[in-house]
Amino acid sequence: MDYFVNKDSIVRKIWGQTDTILFIFAGSSAEFALNKAVDWLYFT
Repeated sequence: MDYFVNKDSIVRKIWGQTDTILFIFAGSSAEFALNKAVDWLYFT
């Protein structure tokens, strides 16, 4: 089976680490919680 991204690709290096994924998820969750302009997303 062929890889979607090359083995030595920068995309695989960034998204292949669990810490990076959790850091991005935590940052976006905090931004979503602090930004009152997106309150309508809670109700959809």
